[in-house]
Amino acid sequence: MSQIYIPFSNLFYFLKQNFNQISNYSHHVYTSIFDQFNQLLSPKIPRKITIFVVTLTGKLVTLDVQTNYTIYQVKRQIFDAEGIPVHHQILTYNERVLENNRILEYYGIQDNVTLLVKKVDIKNVTQYVIDPQSLDPKYNYDFTDVKDSGLKFMRGKFEYRRPIGWKRYAIKVRGKYENDAWLGKDTFRTESCKNEWPVSYHGTAYHNANSIVNDGYLLSKGKNFAYGRGIYSTPDIKVAEKYATEFTFKGETYKLILQNRVNPKSLIPVKTYVGEYWISPKGEDLRAYGICIKKKESFFSKIFRTGKQEPMMLEESIKVSNSSSAN
Repeated sequence: MSQIYIPFSNLFYFLKQNFNQISNYSHHVYTSIFDQFNQLLSPKIPRKITIFVVTLTGKLVTLDVQTNYTIYQVKRQIFDAEGIPVHHQILTYNERVLENNRILEYYGIQDNVTLLVKKVDIKNVTQYVIDPQSLDPKYNYDFTDVKDSGLKFMRGKFEYRRPIGWKRYAIKVRGKYENDAWLGKDTFRTESCKNEWPVSYHGTAYHNANSIVNDGYLLSKGKNFAYGRGIYSTPDIKVAEKYATEFTFKGETYKLILQNRVNPKSLIPVKTYVGEYWISPKGEDLRAYGICIKKKESFFSKIFRTGKQEPMMLEESIKVSNSSSAN
């Protein structure tokens, strides 16, 4: 019996044309394969549905969504409606924990289904402000007691004023963009690297940190553009601190500042009475790569503290690396 070569692309056409010459068993195999092939070519169209969410207080929230929405998108809607930070939410359906990257259809969630919100067990201040999965602990660095007297650091041909007095927690960004050249070399150094972006700081409220890390800086959320439209940051962390809103965690008061890299090609420096601002016309020209956290010093500790030592930090739950990652 001679062998016949059939290109894979013509397989289904051949099976149709020679249907009568195929055995019953082969017919069933062919039918199954052909049906699956058609399903792959005909993806389901997303449907608009209404779901209900029971919050931690027992409140029933109604959400209009689509079956192709991710669980993360649903959590964002819950945040917009109730103010519960996304990373503080655990969504469950039929006692099953729903993963952020899965869509509603994956879990068989249909119209008029009810989901439950459970509370994340928050153990430390960094977990309070950002999802731990977004962090890269090996690049954490404690600048609390660091002194840069006589040293001048450069990043992207601009002076880099390190966040002295703060603890910097690294955001997982390596491999996230087209390349890592914007970060420079991962070594202790004072000079710039080729194609490196300079460092800036952005003071904000703690509940904004998680969305900025996940979605980037969104120009559409800006309100006051005193010196032109764009995302505002500054090379001076002391200036950024003026815009950092205090928040309380377990009885202690903290401030949070995002540490960024700025695209030097679009950077617009502006001198003001407050200090120097850097304006980035587009959100993608500013990339957060670190979160700086500082505990507010009490009145009495200021009185008894000697010298010019910066405020002590309270964040012992994450082991800070003192390796060469002080970028």
